[in-house]
Amino acid sequence: MSDPEDWFGLPECFVIQPFDGGQFDKRYEDIYAPAIRDAGLEPYRVDRDPAASIPIEQGFRRAGGSAKGSLAVIGDSTFLHSGLTGLMNAVHQRADVTVLIQNNTITAMTGGQTNPGNEKTLAGVETRPVDLVAVCRALGVEQVEVVDPYDYAACLAALRDGLAYDGTAVIVTNRPCMLFPRKIDGDGPYQVDEDLCNACQQCLKLGCPSLRTIEVTHRNRRKVEIDVESCTGCSLCAQVCKPNAITKVGVA
Repeated sequence: MSDPEDWFGLPECFVIQPFDGGQFDKRYEDIYAPAIRDAGLEPYRVDRDPAASIPIEQGFRRAGGSAKGSLAVIGDSTFLHSGLTGLMNAVHQRADVTVLIQNNTITAMTGGQTNPGNEKTLAGVETRPVDLVAVCRALGVEQVEVVDPYDYAACLAALRDGLAYDGTAVIVTNRPCMLFPRKIDGDGPYQVDEDLCNACQQCLKLGCPSLRTIEVTHRNRRKVEIDVESCTGCSLCAQVCKPNAITKVGVA
């Protein structure tokens, strides 16, 4: 038989991304990664591991954390297959961490497979889904809040409550993955009234791919339009639009 080490590749050297606005990426690719490989090791970016968010957040908080606050973000499928132990440890260690579980009822990052949180198995057979809230409470989390991520004000309130909580807190969102719009029960596409838009670009901070700037400007800033073909009707942009320039298509 071959050497067991060959089954898994090179021994790994774990590297954690410092919080420097992304400047570390170039140094990592140009300097650190090649040097680690030259030493006979395989570099492993822990900060790029979706399953590591909860343990990393615990360490970050114990190291001083951020004055602005921070939280661990993890998807429902990743939480169920590798995040439970991190949360259990956080409770046991009395860690002051806030965990945001994005329950989009799908394994989005690997193609949309089902997971134990779904009502059907991979074979399409109806089954009993795992209750994320019940699981978190069973692990000892006392502060668990479920929030609709399409409700902007409710999300901000939940985040503030979670970050202010003294101990381990969990926030669970409950909307389908945006990459599967056929599953989203939205309110129909939205549109921007070009005359009312003041080019504040507050809506662009949402990161929605359906929002884009146009050539028309106001005070040297570009106004915004919505691609109605890709808009899923979540209404978040309308909720943050102060001049009320964003409305549902067909509604005056």
